[in-house]
Amino acid sequence: MRTRTITIIAILITHVAFAQFVYKPMPAPPPAPQFTHDFPKVSSSALAFADVNGDGYPDVIISGGIGEDINNERTALYLNDGQANGYTQQPDSMFFPVLGGSVDFADIDGDSDLDVLIVGTLNNPYTILYKNDGAGIFTKFDDKTLQKVSGGDADFADIDNDGDMDLIITGNYNSQKYTVLYTNDGAGNYTEVNNTGLTQAGQGVVKFADVDGDNDEDVLITGLVKINSNTTIAVSDLFLNDGAGQFSLTNSSIAGMYNGTVNFADFDNDNDLDLIITGDSVYNGNNGQFAQIYFND
Repeated sequence: MRTRTITIIAILITHVAFAQFVYKPMPAPPPAPQFTHDFPKVSSSALAFADVNGDGYPDVIISGGIGEDINNERTALYLNDGQANGYTQQPDSMFFPVLGGSVDFADIDGDSDLDVLIVGTLNNPYTILYKNDGAGIFTKFDDKTLQKVSGGDADFADIDNDGDMDLIITGNYNSQKYTVLYTNDGAGNYTEVNNTGLTQAGQGVVKFADVDGDNDEDVLITGLVKINSNTTIAVSDLFLNDGAGQFSLTNSSIAGMYNGTVNFADFDNDNDLDLIITGDSVYNGNNGQFAQIYFND
């Protein structure tokens, strides 16, 4: 296995500097169509864009809570017609309503359309996989095999280079923290991988990326880890993939984080993936919020 030491430079973005960037909704400039869409106002939410019906326009699934009434929690699909009508909500009954968690698209069965995994809670944790018929009609495919989590996240990637989308899920269940890796048989049926050595974390995020340029998907796991009955720490653990889906922890020096988000991109145009990470940290018993960029050498 080829490995490479990753030197990471942390740049702390202070609240003062961060406040200089203000984003405002802006209509498309002429001659593009001038339209907006009023989506429901939600909290404890998740969303993801994908072209679910093959018409070339990005549709969106949004989950979250509207008020405190349990009947106002929803997970809804909005189809984009690419015209002035914008987005049209599809029947709520297509998806189970949840709070928090994540919405993740992937073609799990190799039929050239995007299926979706929805993770979240509604009194209890739920992890539900839906298959797409190609026209944007989703049917529940699996709500029993995959680990149910709250305060969780998920991501898809082909970890073993066999041409299908494998899956990782992190989060909490029954006061325990889980990170579960699954391989795909090509038809969307998932099998848990045992003894992965991956960090068991909750209230964090998980993200695949090829950080060392060896054409396989490595993984970053963040969140809270319970060391013992009295000690919980925040971690950001980076695991390198050997190309066959076996992961090993590397010393990345990334600050531990929970209740946040991460994303990879080539910020400095040097053909490798850098990292931005935001969230809450726990250090020497003290809590703090932070946002940092890490450059990959």
